[in-house]
Amino acid sequence: MFVFRRRESGGESHYRVPLHPVTPALFALSRLWVLCSSLLDAGRGSVVGVAVLLAGTPLLFLRDLRPR
Repeated sequence: MFVFRRRESGGESHYRVPLHPVTPALFALSRLWVLCSSLLDAGRGSVVGVAVLLAGTPLLFLRDLRPR
């Protein structure tokens, strides 16, 4: 959302978010808290899940590079 707002800063926004910079930042921080809590509590199982997620990240960039 932060990237979208920065790119579209010239005109009227397509949607409004109450307390814009605070609300998405609190959401992002809460997700970071859940990730850290999961890593500390579940240990190896959550590390495997994060590894699978990170392994798929390059595919997003490759998808953006393919010709349309």
